[in-house]
This record gives sequence, structure tokens and C-alpha cells, in this order.
Amino acid sequence: NNLIKRRRGGSRGQDILITSEGMALLRREYADYQRIFREQRDIDIHGTVSSGLGEGQYYLGQGEYLEQIEEKLGFRPFPGTLNITVGPEEYSKLELVPRSQIVRIGGFQAQGRSFGEADCIPAKIRDMDCAIIIPKRSHHADVLEIISAARLREKLGLRDGDAVYIKVVLA
Repeated sequence: NNLIKRRRGGSRGQDILITSEGMALLRREYADYQRIFREQRDIDIHGTVSSGLGEGQYYLGQGEYLEQIEEKLGFRPFPGTLNITVGPEEYSKLELVPRSQIVRIGGFQAQGRSFGEADCIPAKIRDMDCAIIIPKRSHHADVLEIISAARLREKLGLRDGDAVYIKVVLA
């Protein structure tokens, strides 16, 4: 199932390694156990503000994404994202969010190209409503992209390197 790899070597003749798929499965299992045995009401994710490449502005400028976000999350997003750099432990906290709380933004075709799906997790930064948006095609495991009706950098006076806490209230 591609959860472990075996290789020759070591004192006993072979090493058994957990693959990235195996680690992802273990993280999901761990998150399930945390949900069962902890009465956690919210998740706090800590990171630092960082500059992106400006891609969020392009994607959030697509009408289909705008319409879906407004319909499903209840706000029209500012055309851009606030990028928050996080460590692997902070990023893995997203596994604690129940699937029922994740809002799917559908992919679509436009201008001769395809635009992929994204998952959104409603959240707050300093009492400002926002959402973590996770594009399905992204491979970032160290940056969270945040969308909001407001330009969060300006509204909250944030600069690169500033510490930020993102709160996800669990249903």
C-alpha cells in the first residue's frame, strides 16, 4: 500500500522506513484519536507573516472562485492572500479539523485552462473572520494562505516576520 519501504542495510539486513503516505495516514489516525479523547473547542495555529508570489491575487480574481467563496463562506474575498509560514507541527494541526467543517471550492474550466479545487477552513485572526484556503494542486506544507473580505496586512498592521495566531473554532 506504499505505507512503508524496505531497503537492504542495517545490522539486521534491512531497514523499514515509513513513506510520506504512511506518515500522512499516521497523522490522520493521531488526529482522530485527539478528536475522540480531547474536548478541544478550537485550534490555535502559530506562524509568521511572509510575502508570496502574488498568485493568490490572480486566482482570487477568477469570477468562479469569487462566486463560490461568497456563496459558501459568506464573504467576497479581497483579491489576494495573506501568507503565513508555519512549521510542520503547526501545519499538521489542520488534521484536527473535522471533514464536516471543511468547505470545498470546486474546480472549473475557463480561458482554455483548468482551475483546481480548494478546501477552505473558516478561521479568525484577532477576531477578524477569514479562512485558510488550501488549493488541491499546491504542495506547500509550510505556508498557509488566508483569505478574508479585508486586506488583512493593512487592516491588522502586519508586516513580514510578524507573529500571527490563527484560530479555528471547532464545531
